[in-house]
Amino acid sequence: MADSVRQGLILRGEGGRFLPGSASRGRPKGSRSRLARAFVDDAYAVWQEHGKAALETLAREDPGMFVRIMAGITLHSLSRAKPTVPDEGEDGGP
Repeated sequence: MADSVRQGLILRGEGGRFLPGSASRGRPKGSRSRLARAFVDDAYAVWQEHGKAALETLAREDPGMFVRIMAGITLHSLSRAKPTVPDEGEDGGP
């Protein structure tokens, strides 16, 4: 294995993971977050231009996709929210 490292070979194990001593350092730090940030910025620019009209068109022309998108956004938002426990009497019960 030492010869492989000296020659600059990229060593991978099962599932494609880099093995210890591999010459590769993987993805540069921050590259994924830069890509995600660019995507969000682009999506926001489109939203600024088309906004609600785009949602209305999607809901009318492809209701199934509209529901999938809304469910994904809702579930993502809920998974990030901290669970709260209502105070006694706050739930509107008797």
